[in-house]
Amino acid sequence: MNEGEVHMAKIHPLILLSLFFSTITLWMYVQRSISDSSYGHATIFFILSTFFLGLCIGGLLHNNRITKQEKSKDCSGENDS
Repeated sequence: MNEGEVHMAKIHPLILLSLFFSTITLWMYVQRSISDSSYGHATIFFILSTFFLGLCIGGLLHNNRITKQEKSKDCSGENDS
């Protein structure tokens, strides 16, 4: 790695999986809140679930971009030393 480069770390897949399960759980809370006519809670849970889903998708894209960079670096013959 050169002096000016920043090392980008991958996000662990279990963290992304837990974010996805949290998203599903929040969606279930949204459905329950709507059926109980608690629209304020449903709105908050919907916003949180959308945020968590965005984090999950962003993490997958981040990991994919790092994997592509590592593969292109390996193919070009560059070394980290």
